[in-house]
Amino acid sequence: MSRSAGLDLPKLLALVKERAWLLTAITFVAAGLALVISLSQDKQYQATAVLLFGGTPSAESLIEGGSVDADVASEQSTATNVALASLDSVAFRVKRRLRTDATVDELKDSVDIEAQGLSDLVDLTAEWSTADGAARVATTFAEEVVALRRQMARAEIQRAINVLNRTIAQLPEGSGEVAALQQR
Repeated sequence: MSRSAGLDLPKLLALVKERAWLLTAITFVAAGLALVISLSQDKQYQATAVLLFGGTPSAESLIEGGSVDADVASEQSTATNVALASLDSVAFRVKRRLRTDATVDELKDSVDIEAQGLSDLVDLTAEWSTADGAARVATTFAEEVVALRRQMARAEIQRAINVLNRTIAQLPEGSGEVAALQQR
């Protein structure tokens, strides 16, 4: 009958007991090393602001009273809004509002902008060395994007008003079209 070359349980327990100090030392060294590495790393916090972008009509659609294909407009709008939030001018406005020493590029690099599928929702996630800083960067970026979109929408509406006013001025007085255009 041949014996197994492996250790039996009593021999294994005896070996562990003999080397208990070594196993304990290795465990403490590994835990200490993990603690040192963990404490030496910079802490990074993330905060996310979710933006809901509604469609902004173009001056042409306001003048014509029509609309473009909703799916195409939504995809274009989402892509435009993501690009808009990535602009240097938005990061500069954020830098000015926060009065931070961070550069415009550092601010832009600290923010990740991602559309939520095909929806009009966009996640704007900021990463910063403090939780409060991450929240302030995300919120300020979101506010500045909204302010810039509002400014662009107002400019587009004013452009439509100007075109309609020029069109009305060129029509003969008393024309039925004048009343319809004025109503728009």
